[in-house]
Order: sequence, then structure tokens, then C-alpha cells
Amino acid sequence: LVLSFTVDDPDTGDDGDISVFIDSASNIVNMFKLETVTSNSFTILSALPLDRETSGLSIENSIGSAKWILRLIAYDNNLIVTNRLTSTAEVLITLQDINDNAPQFFSSSFSAQISESSNIGTLVISLAATDLDFGTNAEVRYLIPASSSNADSFTLDAITGELRTAAVLSRVTNELLVLDVEATDGTQADTAFVTIAITDINDHNPEFKVNLVTSSIPENSLAGITVAFVSASDLDDGENGRISIFIIGGDPGSQFKINDVSLPPLEHSFI
Repeated sequence: LVLSFTVDDPDTGDDGDISVFIDSASNIVNMFKLETVTSNSFTILSALPLDRETSGLSIENSIGSAKWILRLIAYDNNLIVTNRLTSTAEVLITLQDINDNAPQFFSSSFSAQISESSNIGTLVISLAATDLDFGTNAEVRYLIPASSSNADSFTLDAITGELRTAAVLSRVTNELLVLDVEATDGTQADTAFVTIAITDINDHNPEFKVNLVTSSIPENSLAGITVAFVSASDLDDGENGRISIFIIGGDPGSQFKINDVSLPPLEHSFI
């Protein structure tokens, strides 16, 4: 039921017998129908399901409510059609919003990367979700569910959707973090997950497996024989973990050299 109303005509007989109809030009796709209750009382009913977000044929659907203006025409039933008298009225119908739509993230998954050892509070990614409802029904708040893995390592601004670090991250501990996030309008919610890659910085020194290697060779040994193997490793990744070893002392005559024999963890041989 949209509206109940009455129409009066002080005439008697057929001249006071009233009929009412909705002007079809104002009732696009027959969204509404009119029913007669008594001789002078009528009701307007919705003829189709009404949804503010999809009722695109209303005269206004952009400020939180869909609106229609129905033009009603009432006439008496004088036996001579040309003698019938008419009256018109307009009915403004406003369809108010209810919270019937959940927020929606633009994607169900997001990807981001951040350098390890970044300062606490560093921006990781800005998340966004929309809600087709209006006003307070469309106010989206962002949060990290308490049950989410890695929840203690990040903060999510409830208003802006900015995800920031809440701890200093280490690639050695975790190269990839997955975080659940939620957008809610207070009643309904949408969830997504953020995959965060921790990129390497050169924050580890190379380390020899042993600090002292002893070896002996016969005098007059030929050039090119292997004297000893030394090995070192670096916990960093990629180029940051590539090791070069040099002789920096103890060989004033340059009688020895180092050959690479493997990639990290790196072993070198003295020759």
C-alpha cells in the first residue's frame, strides 16, 4: 500500500458517481496500480518490486530516494460523455532508502609490497569499498578482523582505508604476509585479503663459516693447485646476497688468487 485517498462529488446519481485512474504517461512501465475500495475511496499500490538502487525510471534517484509523480484523473459518470466533469491531482511518491546493500571492495584480493625494516606507520596500500545505499546506510568502515593472521603487524584506518605497518617487518622471518580485511556499514560486510610481499634490503653482513682456515703445501708446488676452500653466506636476497671474497692482506707478493666455484652460499678456493 502506497496511499489511501478519497474523492468527493456533491452531485447525485451518475453525476456523483466517481471513477479515478492514473494517467499512463506518469506511470512508466506500470510501477503502480489504483484500486477502488468504496464509491469514493481509493488506494494506490505498488505493482512491481521497488528498489531505490535500481528504480532508474523514477524522476530522481541520486540523493538518497527514488521519486515518482503520479497524475490522477477523476471524473463523474454522467451518461453524456461530453458532459462529464473531471478533476486532476498529483501524488509525489518517495521511496526511502533502507540498508539492503552490503559494501563491496573493488576486488576480492589486493597485492602490495613493502621494504623490510620500514618504519612503523609506513603506508602499505589504500583500500576502498563502495555501498549502493545512501546516507548513514552507505557509511563504510574498514577493519582488520581480530582472527586475521598477521593482524598485529598492521593498522587499518577505519575511515580512509589506509593500511599501514604496526611493526618492523623482516623478510628473513616472512617473505609474504596475507591479511584479511573487512568493509562494513554496521549491518552488512564484505571481506577481502591483502597479499604483502616483503622486499629485501641489504641489512645482513656476509659471514664466513669459519674465521680461520689452515693449510700447508709442499714448496715448489706448481701454480694452480688448490690450497684451501673458504665458504661464506649472506641472509639477504638477490644481489644483496651475492658475495665476493678478496685477499686484503698477508700476500705481499700476490702469490695467491681466489676462484669462485659456486653461487650463494658461496665457496671460494685459494689457488
